[in-house]
Amino acid sequence: MNKPGSAILLAEADAAHADAISRSLTDTEGRYRVETVSSLSEFQKKIAGFEPDLIIFDLNLAEAGKTGFPAGILQSRKLPVLILASHGEEAAADILLKDGALDFIFKNDHIFRDMPCIVARALREWRVIQELQMAKAELQRNEARYRSVVEDQADLICRYRAAFNFISDSIMLLEHDSFIDCNNATLSLFGCTREQFLTKHPADLSPLIQPCGENSVELSNRMIELAFKKGSLRFDWVHKRMDTGLSFPAEVLLSAMELDGKPVLQALVHDITERRHAEDERKEREARDRLLSKAESLERMAAAIAHHFNNLMHVVSGNIKLAMGDLPADSSALGRLLDSMKAARRAAKIGELMLSYLGTIPAKREPLDLSKLCMKNLPDLRSGLPKELILEHDLPASGPVIQANANQISQVLTAMVTNAREACAGGRGIIRISVKTLGAADIPGARSCHAGWQPTAGTYACLEISDTGCGIASSDLERIFDPFFSTKSIGRGLGLSVALGLVRAHSGGIALKSSPGHGCTVCIFLPTNNLPAAAPAMPAKPPDDPGKCGTG
Repeated sequence: MNKPGSAILLAEADAAHADAISRSLTDTEGRYRVETVSSLSEFQKKIAGFEPDLIIFDLNLAEAGKTGFPAGILQSRKLPVLILASHGEEAAADILLKDGALDFIFKNDHIFRDMPCIVARALREWRVIQELQMAKAELQRNEARYRSVVEDQADLICRYRAAFNFISDSIMLLEHDSFIDCNNATLSLFGCTREQFLTKHPADLSPLIQPCGENSVELSNRMIELAFKKGSLRFDWVHKRMDTGLSFPAEVLLSAMELDGKPVLQALVHDITERRHAEDERKEREARDRLLSKAESLERMAAAIAHHFNNLMHVVSGNIKLAMGDLPADSSALGRLLDSMKAARRAAKIGELMLSYLGTIPAKREPLDLSKLCMKNLPDLRSGLPKELILEHDLPASGPVIQANANQISQVLTAMVTNAREACAGGRGIIRISVKTLGAADIPGARSCHAGWQPTAGTYACLEISDTGCGIASSDLERIFDPFFSTKSIGRGLGLSVALGLVRAHSGGIALKSSPGHGCTVCIFLPTNNLPAAAPAMPAKPPDDPGKCGTG
């Protein structure tokens, strides 16, 4: 880790970019102190009496290219400089790299967010460079002093070797495409002996194919050739350990240099597994926040629709009823008004479904044996399936017990089985229902479709419905429980959203695993109850409108 309070001098002409970089660095628990200048004159005054740990220099700074800054700083003061460049400034940045700049990076929002990692890497590389320079200077001084004394040459080599091996990052030297030296950190990183390592080609330390799809041998040879040509090259790579064969992501910096009059490459390899894990965790948090924000918006929309829609349907139904009362018993219009009343009642049920999605439908709850309830529903579930669609079950004789409303849980089960039935093409396949008990810590990390839900009870009943159907496209997973979302030409797309609302009203959650062509598994988690279970109620009558249980 970097020492606390590393001083950073940021020379950035764009105020918005300077603010984004400064905020990114100052949010790192005091590890960095950022001084900002916005013009070349300010930079010259500041640097005259200030020696920062790192300079971040914008090539767009006025007249920078004409005055020789920051090249003069690189050549006279030997300070570490990180160049900020825009696309099209590669040639100018390459010149500064040859003058001794650590690296150049292109400006974009992603770079600004990752600036703490970039600064930490730059400071670490600068320390490595200084340590190597000190070791090299020590070697040169001792070599001149003791050149005529053969006995001291062995001691000199030992001291250089000690300095070389003291560095914590993996460092290796290559001549053409063969390793000629490495430090102890390299042997630890790759899990091998020095003798084993020096017989390998760089591609032998990699899987056959890199993530970009290219062959590791061909790509490594091209990178080595490019590094000799440009003088310095940084890139991401996937290596593998020689002892276990396990792959790991790494950042590689190749620098061209001379050793005994021969051109060689110094390779600095840093394992970035932890950084990748941090990036993955950040993306997961962003995805969870996005789903939670969308869920809150959908809830507000559903509440408004249900309120206004129900009010309007009351007016429609009331006026139809009054009109029917004003007509004689033999009026031909009565039949049409009766049909209108039925349609209005069916429309009113949509409002009720929206309230179910919100989890605001009041219902009596009592201790309920989940396995026995599922068993009671099996005959009705089977009657609604084609003959070639098999319904299997794995239900314990009793338990687990949950505090729930039997009709609502039956409605959830019916919606899930209906969704599974519609996913099995041609009415062929297998639907399986199972029930088990899980501790909160044992709930699998499936992709949760209930944004913001976390298990809080001690144990949960898990109702699992799986099918061998067509599966769900990854682009649809985040929307599958949205009201009115449907991938079918029939149905209203409310079945699964209503099921989610009912589960949420029972303090439960839903997780879903699926991929196209590999079926789907839905896991419903409901808190258990230790009280004796009441006798299960009769299964709820399937809705008249098949769209009520459609997925969408």
